[in-house]
Amino acid sequence: MNFYQAGMLRSKTHWLKNYEIPENNQFLRRVEEGVGVEDLRLKLGIVLKESGEFIKKISSRLPLWVL
Repeated sequence: MNFYQAGMLRSKTHWLKNYEIPENNQFLRRVEEGVGVEDLRLKLGIVLKESGEFIKKISSRLPLWVL
């Protein structure tokens, strides 16, 4: 891993720990409580089990016209 890749990994780790995971937890807590989640989204990552390779990120956010 080169210097650039190491910096990107640190940046992504920071973003996950401080933004993605707390928002996911808040989303799940609101669903359990039966409270609206309109301003939140559940974000998931698809990871290849055999190698741990990250494949894709997906999100539950839908445009309002779909709801």
